[in-house]
Amino acid sequence: MNKKSKIIARRINTMARIDQAIRKKMHKHKTSKWNSQIDKMNTLTMEKIIAMYGWPTIGMVGKKASHNAWLLVQHADHDTPFQEKCLRHIQKEFSSDPESIQPKEIAYLTDRIAIHHGKEQIFGTQFRIKPDGKLELLPLKNRAKVNVLRKKYGLKTLQSYLKWVREKYK
Repeated sequence: MNKKSKIIARRINTMARIDQAIRKKMHKHKTSKWNSQIDKMNTLTMEKIIAMYGWPTIGMVGKKASHNAWLLVQHADHDTPFQEKCLRHIQKEFSSDPESIQPKEIAYLTDRIAIHHGKEQIFGTQFRIKPDGKLELLPLKNRAKVNVLRKKYGLKTLQSYLKWVREKYK
């Protein structure tokens, strides 16, 4: 990794570390109050990085920073067009070099965007918190084929994932 790539990776990892610390604190205190300014600032920075260097692939910034770039985009719910643009970048990178992107990131972002558009998700990655505090899987397009698709994109079965998510968010 060259010097510029290390700087980009460090910036992405710092933003993701702050993003996750605040979300964990929010979850710990069981509050839904979120300061969207953090996501907006992260989105602006990610837009600049992508405009200047393209999508931060594993080869460019390493596996951790590439994943964290995806995480920041996943949290850019205030800007669905930006998420869609990033999904196209990720899909293009993956189709030209499958080792450059973790395929599960395509699945998660695909579902996130579908939900934003009021559509059913394909991979079963998205939930909502019900008024009683329990998690509920958001509408799924084809439950019968979901595990085949999940496996293709490197995800565990829906049943395993549901169990894991429910344990994590108790």
